[in-house]
Amino acid sequence: MILSEFRPATDSVYESWAATNHAQPLAGQGTKDTSIEARGMTRTQSPDFQSGEGPVGATALELQSTELFSFGFPAADSSSWDDGLDLAALYHGTYADFSFALTTSECELEHDITLDPSTDDLDIDQSPPPPPTFLDTRSSPDPQEGQTMKYGGFLRKAFKSRQQLYNTADQRTECDPGRAPQHHHGRNEKISYAPLLGGFPMSLAEDDEELWEPENLARVPTLTRGTHDFIVAQFKNLNTTDNHITQFATGRFPCLSACNAFMQLFFESFNPTLPMIHQGTFDPANEPWQLVLAVIATVCRFSRVAKAVQCGDLLQDLVRQAFNATVEKEYQSTCEPWLAQVGLLNQIGMQFSKDVRLVETAQGLRSVLDVICRKVNCFREAARPSTALGSAADDQAAWISWVRPETLRRLAYTIWLIDSQYMLFFDQPPLIPMELLRARLPSDEQLWNATTAQKWREILGQNDEDLPGNIRKELHQLYKTRTCRQTLDTYGTLMLVMGIFRNTMGVWRSSRSGLGAHLAAMEDPSQYPGESAFSQYPMAVAQRSFEFLQILCPRIEAIPHGGSLKSVLAHHCHAVGIAIRLPLSELFCYIGYRVTSIDIMHCRQRLKTWFSRYGRDARQVALHAGQLFASIRQSRMHGYYEGRAMLIACLSLWAFGENAGSNILGEGVNIAPTYRLDHPSGPEIDESWLQDGAGMRPCLAGVGNIIGVDGVSRLIHEGSRVLYSSSVWPISDVQGNALQVFHNLRRGED
Repeated sequence: MILSEFRPATDSVYESWAATNHAQPLAGQGTKDTSIEARGMTRTQSPDFQSGEGPVGATALELQSTELFSFGFPAADSSSWDDGLDLAALYHGTYADFSFALTTSECELEHDITLDPSTDDLDIDQSPPPPPTFLDTRSSPDPQEGQTMKYGGFLRKAFKSRQQLYNTADQRTECDPGRAPQHHHGRNEKISYAPLLGGFPMSLAEDDEELWEPENLARVPTLTRGTHDFIVAQFKNLNTTDNHITQFATGRFPCLSACNAFMQLFFESFNPTLPMIHQGTFDPANEPWQLVLAVIATVCRFSRVAKAVQCGDLLQDLVRQAFNATVEKEYQSTCEPWLAQVGLLNQIGMQFSKDVRLVETAQGLRSVLDVICRKVNCFREAARPSTALGSAADDQAAWISWVRPETLRRLAYTIWLIDSQYMLFFDQPPLIPMELLRARLPSDEQLWNATTAQKWREILGQNDEDLPGNIRKELHQLYKTRTCRQTLDTYGTLMLVMGIFRNTMGVWRSSRSGLGAHLAAMEDPSQYPGESAFSQYPMAVAQRSFEFLQILCPRIEAIPHGGSLKSVLAHHCHAVGIAIRLPLSELFCYIGYRVTSIDIMHCRQRLKTWFSRYGRDARQVALHAGQLFASIRQSRMHGYYEGRAMLIACLSLWAFGENAGSNILGEGVNIAPTYRLDHPSGPEIDESWLQDGAGMRPCLAGVGNIIGVDGVSRLIHEGSRVLYSSSVWPISDVQGNALQVFHNLRRGED
């Protein structure tokens, strides 16, 4: 059965599955209840801010009240997981982005409800205990006092075009008569069937070389028949139902020509933007079959054949099962770099898929990859190479000797980059500290991209001996001298950009965790709980961060070509420029996701105050968001993060459009000067906009003026259109739906 035959999931399907499958642990997890969402918790904001009061700062971060706990509540008895509560939110959460932690007001509400038996919000008369509080799965409050849409309702709307994961019993039996139903015994005995994710279309199994020839780009040696046959055999072993594994797909595995085309596309379209696997020495005949499969699965989405794009989630689930089987049965492989590469590719493929289970599984894989990379010891610089490397008579041997440590460096910085992207694009806490990175930054791109030993030797002779240090050393040099190494390549610069972001958010998080009061007490105990000079650091650091970003990424006169590493760098510069001033948690609260109406009200007041007090900083955020919006709008959206970056750009411009331009509405809109947010206009015009842009019309191509209700409506429409048009990473479609859902809710409220 193919994906197009599935139907949208219903409430009964969700509830039935949640009640009967008992929450099987995800890859890399133990049996604890707190492994996935709890480890990825972010913050919702406390509504304690009062207009005109509180600390004065130059960033929206400073207008937020202190955050609260993540794990401060005990888990409920296991019997509560089986009852007819709405556990759809627990097992089929959204794309792992918004907070599951309770805000201060919600904790107070929980306390008040406990003390006041007359409150019926939680249905106290029910005998079973509620689900664990930290997962925030209790029923939504009354719309007058809380959110206007329950979590399950949002899920159905955002994933409305998502194929159904589970068919009816008759359809399952017809699809695979040999599959026996699974009986679950409990208070309510039910029958369920293991979920089928989909089926491989027959057209992919037919070895039509003419169909795949346009994508056979000969970037690496051709996939051999023996390697393909072995992968097919492993697919058959893993795609069966027994006591340990469950069948997840029907149909035949893609043919040799299709798999070879996918493998060539990987080095054509994906590897240049995340240069982790060395193209020059990659040979599918000699590589582990798991790595070859991960390469194939990652880039089948890039194919011009529509049926191949639909198989992305199926192949990712196969990679997931192969990865888990390798860890369990070949434990010695957990010391090999290639297994970490497999896990990283699988994590990306699942995180940005459209299947909710895969998205959640990707969260659990983060900690597993952290452990594997520590065992590989890729974070520490290898022994200094001998001088014989530069003068060896055998160029091929010298090249291979150089590739091994360089691959380890790139593995270390790539997993750290992806960990930082979770923080940047999903507002999740990082797992890998920057202090762990003791290896030097990756070498020059030309050396890495050399496809032969002779070419590598030639480039090596032209390069100087000035090798970069590790990321902490290079950041220290940047902060101290306000200059960066001239020989630093694009990938290394991207690491420094993310390092600036991590440092900035680290200072802010430390200041919000009470370190300022602690330092004040250490300086003079009589001041406790006062404020030390440390409390003023976040706004100064945010301002300096902008300056350092401009040093690393000088003016971008033209939007870089989409799909290049330079475009990846530009996108991250703009995203960091947004996040260090306007945190994602505020944006998510502003649109009303899983927060009460009181939270929304206080968040809107905080942002309105910030926009009015710090107009220059707000316009700086809008400028970054506008250029990010325009760059992704004109790209092919082949970058896995681009859909998420577009969502953040739209939310930032949405908040700006509703709060920062009331003085140019009405009759003044036609005579106000126009400023293009999507194209740099020159230093003088840009500075004029930042300094005194309150009376100017900020415009975007495809949107026009973004100020006011109509401007925001045009922005949401165009942003959703761009997200819907992306067929490579299907999570973009979900995010387009989310934009529309929350904008419609806002219009309904107003």
